[in-house]
Formats: sequence, structure tokens, C-alpha cells
Amino acid sequence: MFEIDAKWRDAQVKRLLWRLESRQWPFAIAMALTRIGKRVKSAERDEMKRVFDRPTPYTLNSLRLEPATKSDLQARIWFREFAGKGTPAAKYLLPQVYGGSRVEKRFERRIGLGYLMPTTAAPLDRYGNVRRSIYSKILSGVGAQGDPYQNSPRGSRKRKTYFRGTPRGHGVPGIWERQGRDRLRPIFIAIPSPSYSPRFAFFGVAERSVNEHWEVEFNTAIQRALGTSR
Repeated sequence: MFEIDAKWRDAQVKRLLWRLESRQWPFAIAMALTRIGKRVKSAERDEMKRVFDRPTPYTLNSLRLEPATKSDLQARIWFREFAGKGTPAAKYLLPQVYGGSRVEKRFERRIGLGYLMPTTAAPLDRYGNVRRSIYSKILSGVGAQGDPYQNSPRGSRKRKTYFRGTPRGHGVPGIWERQGRDRLRPIFIAIPSPSYSPRFAFFGVAERSVNEHWEVEFNTAIQRALGTSR
């Protein structure tokens, strides 16, 4: 988590604070911290667009800003850790920040083959990700839906469209699509635990944004507080 707190050493800043009533300066500091937090959040979105290939709106909107208050002079920016039925952004973005391996996705846990990588045969959406409908069809086809009523009945032709395992003569475990009687193509293949190098310079971007905009936002907040003080 990146925290922006109200620490300062500049003599001019201290003189400005002396001009404010005690009830006004916490308001000014909280305002400046929150405004700079918005700047950081915007800069992080721009960085996502730069380093990732066609990030989805879900990813671009994954950052949460906790505004500063008069009683808590800190603004916090971090990834959302809850996402309803989807995958929380923190789970797949933190390996891009710190490096290292990632946890298995919900889809992978249900399939039970470990980590999976889509092949070139996997249908993609406009963001370059596997279509959500394909995940649902695969889970239904292999009988791995959380709701058993969503699974295709055993013996149905639909169930045979996708299957998991290692077909004879192929030697690669994964999710396979049956095309006709004798033709198969892999949609996902099992891979060792992936390891990532740091790619998203989250903390560096945040610090640069604070250094670039803090003085402007702080002076704006101080002047507004001075203008409203009685």
C-alpha cells in the first residue's frame, strides 16, 4: 500500500500553518493529501496503459483511494482486494509489482491441473484475454462448475466438446477441444508455476507523482483554507 502522509520540514510551510486556525490546518492538509492521492491514482492508470497490452476497464479501475481526513492525515492508494465473482485485481497485479509467482486462479483450481496457459487456439476478446464465455463452457463441459446444475449431463454431445487430461499421442496435459471424430486441439496447456519479473513500477510512479505535484496541491489547499478561515 502506498501512503501519503503529512510530514514536512520546509520553513515556509510552517509559517503558513501558523497563519491558520487550529481547526483549519488539518482540513487543508487532508485536502492536499486527497488531491495528491487522485493525482497518483491517475498516474498509475497511465502506467498500466503503458506497460500492459490492452488492459481491461476492470484492471484500469482496480485502484482504490482512501481519502485523508482531519483525524487521519494519510491518503492511501492500493488495489481492490475483493471482486465478487471475479478475480480480485490484487491477485494478478501484485506479481507484476513485486515479481515472483502468482496464486492459482479460480478457474485453474476448479480444473485441477495446476497452472494453465491459453494456446493460440483460445478465442480472445478485444483486450487479448480468453473470452469469459469459453471459461464457462469449459467448466460446464468437464463437469467443474460450482453449481452442478450448470454442468453438461454425462454422455451428452456438448460435454464431449471440451475435456481435461492428456490425450494419447499428445503428451501434454491441459484442456482440449474435440473437433470432429479424430481431431483435437489444445485450448489450455498445463505449465510449471510461472515466475514474473517486476513490470509495473507502482511505487516509483507514485513517488514521482507526489514529488511533481505536491507543492501545487499543498499551496492550493492552504490558500483555500486561508480564504475560508474566520
